Order: sequence, then structure tokens, then C-alpha cells
Amino acid sequence: MTFTERKKFLPPYANCYTQSLYVSSDGGEQRNFIDDTNYSVYNYLTVKIRDMIQRKAGTPMSKWTVQDRNGHTIYCTEERWQHTLESRPELESLFDKFLETIRTGQRKQDPLIPNEYRYYKSFDELLPENNHLVVIVIFKTRLDKHGKYVPNNFVVTGWAKYIRPKR
Repeated sequence: MTFTERKKFLPPYANCYTQSLYVSSDGGEQRNFIDDTNYSVYNYLTVKIRDMIQRKAGTPMSKWTVQDRNGHTIYCTEERWQHTLESRPELESLFDKFLETIRTGQRKQDPLIPNEYRYYKSFDELLPENNHLVVIVIFKTRLDKHGKYVPNNFVVTGWAKYIRPKR
């Protein structure tokens, strides 16, 4: 997809960012013109542009659904996984462990945000820098097409962390 084709899916205020991020090559393909300081902006806009294009084209985004130990259904979208990888690219190979953390890990309720839960689980593969994966999940409800409230529990983000074992 060319820059001109991408541009029609963007809100007007996004032009100032995207025009500086793409440079046309001789073959008409787009290649990024980015240094390390702008990488996170590039990453963010790339994900947002892809999401907008998928919504306009009617292409569904990937969505993974798991059940935690308490029987709650929780989903993680491709957009939320990409958000996690933007600042923690080392987790890319640990997606299955990420979902396993929700399925079989411990959870703690946030004292200030009562519908936010922190799931965590120990993994030896993360040693020596880290030993746990942490996943933040928001518990909400939404109205379905019949007007009934149904659970809408979703992943917000996650990271790897070293948690000192209790003695």
C-alpha cells in the first residue's frame, strides 16, 4: 500500500507525523526514514495505521481468548499485544507464556482501581534478569445485541519482572 493510499485512512492531524516517516523510493514502494529517537512514534503510527486500514477494509484483527483459574473469560487483541511489544520487544517469543500467565497464574486486585487485576506467574526461561511475567487485565461488562450485560474482560499490557521469592 502506498503512502497516498494510507493517507486517506488517517485523520487530518496525523499528516504532520506520517509525511516525515515515509520516503518514496525509486520503485514507488514505501520505506521508513527513521532514527532511533523516532522509533516509538513510528511503531505507534504503524500499528494505528494498520488498525484503521483493517477496520475500513472489514478485516478482523486477531483476538485470543483464554479462561483464568476462576473461570473468567479474558481476551487479548493483536493491538494490545503489539502495544506490549513496543516497549518490551524481548517478550515477542513468549506469547504462549503470556497467555499461560492468565490461564494458570496468581492474580491480585489493584487497591486503587478495583476492576484492574495483575496476573503473575514464575518462569525459569526468564532468568537471570527476570523470573515472572506480569499481565494487567481490566474487568468490565458491555451490553450485547439483546440488551443483556455480558463480561468484557481484556488484557491491557504486560511485562517481565524479577520478584524476590518469599522465605
